[in-house]
Amino acid sequence: MTMPTQNGPHQPGGWPPPPQTPQSPYGSPGMPGFPGMPYPPPPPPRNGLGVTGMVLGIVGIVFATVPITFWFGGVLGLLALVFGIVGQVRAKRGEATNRGMAITGIILGALSMVAALVWLTLVVLVIVEARDKGPIDHHGPSDSAPAVPGEDEGGADGNENTLPGSPEPLPFGTSFAYEDGLKVTIGEPERYPADSPDVDVAAGETAFRVKLTYVNEGPQGVDIGSSLPMVTDADGDPAEMVFNLKDTHLTLWSQEGLGAGETISGTFSFSAPSDALSEVELTLSPSIGSYEDTVWRGPVS
Repeated sequence: MTMPTQNGPHQPGGWPPPPQTPQSPYGSPGMPGFPGMPYPPPPPPRNGLGVTGMVLGIVGIVFATVPITFWFGGVLGLLALVFGIVGQVRAKRGEATNRGMAITGIILGALSMVAALVWLTLVVLVIVEARDKGPIDHHGPSDSAPAVPGEDEGGADGNENTLPGSPEPLPFGTSFAYEDGLKVTIGEPERYPADSPDVDVAAGETAFRVKLTYVNEGPQGVDIGSSLPMVTDADGDPAEMVFNLKDTHLTLWSQEGLGAGETISGTFSFSAPSDALSEVELTLSPSIGSYEDTVWRGPVS
C-alpha cells in the first residue's frame, strides 16, 4: 500500500518539519538551560579611598585647630580632600557604595585646610606686629650694669654681659628684677580641674598653668628671645608641657625684645604626676647668654 503524501510549503515530500529546540539563556545554544541558576556575583565595592578620606579629614581637623600642629592638620586635610574626591568619583561610577563617607572626607579636608591657613595667618601677623614695634635700642644688659660680685669676667658662664639671677629660689607669685631693669614675675601655679576639657593628660597626672610677666623698667630695650620656662616636679623629673588653646605663650615666643616701659605676659601649661605636685620648681632665663637662670619654687595648689 502506498502512503499518501502531503506536500508542505517547507518540507518537500510531505513530512512536517522537525521541532525546534529553543535556546535557553542558562545553557549553551541549542541545549536546555537550568531555571534558577544564579548570575555570577558582582565585584566587591571599592570603598577604601572614601573611608581613607573620611578618617584623614577627622584627624586633620583635630590637628588643624591646635596652634602648634596646625601645619600637620593642613597636610592631612589636603590628603583627605584628594582621597574624598576620588572616592566620590568611584561612587558615581557604581564602583563604591560609600559616597557619604567620601563627601565627609571632602568637607573635613577643606575645613582642615582653612583652619590651618587661619592659624598660619595669625602667626605671621603676630610676628610682623612684634617686629613693627620698632628696633630695640639695646639687646641684653646695660653697659653700665655692675659686674657679678666675686667674678672677674661677668656671670657664671664667663660672659661679661650675663646678668646674674636670684641667688636663692623664689616663691611663686613674687618678682625678680635683673640689674638692667627687667622685672620677671611667675604667678602661682593654677591646677586644672580633673575633668577640664581644655587639656588632655595621661591617667594619674594633673595639669596646671603658670603665668609669666615681663616688665622693662630700665631705660633701654632688653632681649627676651628665650622665654621658655622649664619645670620639674617634686621627684626631680621634668614636667611635660601641654598645649591649651587658651594659653598665650605664642605671643612671648614671637617677641624678640621688650622696649623701655613695655610689659608683656603669657601663660604656659604643664602636667606632672598628681602625687608629685607638693613642690615644683620652675627655671627661667629671659634670654640665654644675656641673663642667668632664676628659679621659682613652691606647691601646686
